[in-house]
Amino acid sequence: MAAYKPKTVATNNSVIDYLATLDESQQRDSQTLIEMMQDISGEPPVLWGKIIGFGKFHYKSKSGIEAD
Repeated sequence: MAAYKPKTVATNNSVIDYLATLDESQQRDSQTLIEMMQDISGEPPVLWGKIIGFGKFHYKSKSGIEAD
C-alpha cells in the first residue's frame, strides 16, 4: 500500500493575515473561537489551507490508513 498523503497540511501562513481577509462579523466570531480553542487545547492556532487547527492528532481509519 502506498503511503497516505493528506490533502490538507499545516502551513506557515499567518492566521492573522487570513482573518484580515474575512468580513468584520466573521473576524469577531473567528477570534472568539480561536481564543476558546487555544484555551481548551493549549496549542496555538495553525492554518491548514483555510482551516484553523490546534495541535495534532494521530489517527488510524477502519481501512488502515494512518495519518496526523
